[in-house]
Amino acid sequence: MSGAVFATGWVQDYLLAQMYITDTSVHTYLTDPYNLNTGYGIKILPVGTQIPSIKSWSVAIYNNSNQTLTAQLLGSIDELTNIPYQIGSSASINSGQVTLLVPSPQPFPTPYVSLQLSFSTVPTSQVDITKPYNVVAYLIIIR
Repeated sequence: MSGAVFATGWVQDYLLAQMYITDTSVHTYLTDPYNLNTGYGIKILPVGTQIPSIKSWSVAIYNNSNQTLTAQLLGSIDELTNIPYQIGSSASINSGQVTLLVPSPQPFPTPYVSLQLSFSTVPTSQVDITKPYNVVAYLIIIR
């Protein structure tokens, strides 16, 4: 987690996902929960009433693979619910690109947020081979 003060308020970012995906399966916090020991997986993080005074939130996703990534924001009523719902439309993120997913309205009224990630073609290499992942995402909160 890091933070900085801007004219709009306090900005914080939280690691939401860090994965090394080598298949075309759909990956979510239910299929690939975050593992503290390995540092890989997908988290589900609070953005609703659990964090007071949020002005807005978004998710920045970096695709470090050689294939196009499909990402979908997911919402949930709590951390344990096995029935997440989609927020907005999915986004295609080209190889080596960063995309910012911004739900509307802001702040989007969901207690928790997570991601669904998939490739239609199996990634075979990374854009930056010095990174230990091919997908990383951060939840960005403005207070």
